[in-house]
Amino acid sequence: MPEMHLRIGIENEMFLTETVPLAPRSVQKSHLINFANALVPLYNGKPGTAQLRAEFSHGPHPGHYSSHNDEHKWTVTTDEAIGDFSLESAEIEGYALEFVSPILDFCSGGTWREEVRDHWNKLLQFGKVYIDNDCATHVHVSPGVEKQWSLEQLKQVAQAVLYFEEAFKAICAPSRRKHDHTKFNKADNDKLDKLEFGECCELVQKCTDADHLAFLMQPPESNYPLADRHYAWNFVNTTKGENKIGTIEFRCAPGAQTAEQCLIWVELGASFVRAAAQFGTQAILGKAYAPTVNGLREFIHNARFEGMDDSGFWEIPFDSVLESGAPLRSDKEMRDVFAEKIKSLGR
Repeated sequence: MPEMHLRIGIENEMFLTETVPLAPRSVQKSHLINFANALVPLYNGKPGTAQLRAEFSHGPHPGHYSSHNDEHKWTVTTDEAIGDFSLESAEIEGYALEFVSPILDFCSGGTWREEVRDHWNKLLQFGKVYIDNDCATHVHVSPGVEKQWSLEQLKQVAQAVLYFEEAFKAICAPSRRKHDHTKFNKADNDKLDKLEFGECCELVQKCTDADHLAFLMQPPESNYPLADRHYAWNFVNTTKGENKIGTIEFRCAPGAQTAEQCLIWVELGASFVRAAAQFGTQAILGKAYAPTVNGLREFIHNARFEGMDDSGFWEIPFDSVLESGAPLRSDKEMRDVFAEKIKSLGR
């Protein structure tokens, strides 16, 4: 298969507890910002190429806006999904933070995995990462430098998302299967939930632009004028408007506590989008692949380009389900199973 150069961005939500106190302890936003500002120079002073900056000026959902700058730095920020600054609760373990990667090149010979590992290595020198069922890992995927998704590519990704939705439900994190921030694009969508796949494709093909497609795949709640971004696959950033970064976002991954846990879901999200953008036609999907866990695995595998992805990582969620014969029941069980498989890879 031909190489399709992609660019990716990663968002890791977590609660970070410092090993050695860096700032007065409180969950109030002012203290959280003080902690983040204290972390930055210490992080940057450690050996390694990863660099960090703090950014709290983009409101409650900064996402990857902060990464779109000339500085190739990770960004520490926060997100209202994982922390309520008005609470002073002893039950909150650490500071509710989101770490956002710079834009990384997902291509053969790329160094992005080393950059991710370097970031986590530095981060874990300062404290311990805690996660709960509201913490997530989000993966943003866009075409190569100075390129945008074509409408046809977006439609093919959308069709593949709908076709393999039940398979993704089986392999994704249990905490994400019924979460308000990861609704499924077909099952939780009043426009599509009762339609057959062919009927869904007809509606997808009738979309005249990315805005139309996003409204179909992610209908807005009540009278809200914008498509709802809280779906498993988020196309909102491909629409027109200020601060739209041109990415398809994969939102089904749980929070990560190590680089390896993070890499599994980044490899999976990016590899699926790459396959779907090229081969997500109704004819190919319906004739060549079953809408099952194994069918999804084959779909991604057949679009591989040697040296671009690491199938040892993205196949872990598939192996975990296929070997047990059923979806994993909890995020803890998933972490335990994944840890054993990562160990078996020698990573």
